[in-house]
Amino acid sequence: MTKTEKQSLKRLLTEWGHFTKTIRSQKAEIAEFKKVCTDIEHARDSAGKCEIISMDSLREKAERLGINISSRMSRQGELDEIINDLPYDMQAILRTRYIKGIAWENMPANLPFYMSVRHCYRLHNKALEIIAEKYPDFFDPTQSKATDYK
Repeated sequence: MTKTEKQSLKRLLTEWGHFTKTIRSQKAEIAEFKKVCTDIEHARDSAGKCEIISMDSLREKAERLGINISSRMSRQGELDEIINDLPYDMQAILRTRYIKGIAWENMPANLPFYMSVRHCYRLHNKALEIIAEKYPDFFDPTQSKATDYK
């Protein structure tokens, strides 16, 4: 595995670790947009006209966020399946590193079994190699799958 492929896979796993938080945030943003739309419609009905914000632009943004949530949830499910195919120790290392965000020096204390930091790092690299070998079409090593969800 090349350095670029390894970096790309690490970016993908980092994104996987943040999916739940991002999805929750985007769902809250959609709820806020819906409330704003309702408030604007009430203001429009009572005042006759409201040109502060475009209703269509709010609806489009809410729709884009909904599509992004669906995409992230799908991607998260695919990554969960890939991680679940790995041996238990590699799964634990990837989840501890990318979902919990634990630093390498604290890995042994946060795993359900003991192993040295060096061995954690070795198993992590082996897991990345296995993922890259078994699922070469899942990620594009030339660019990150992380996208801008504005």
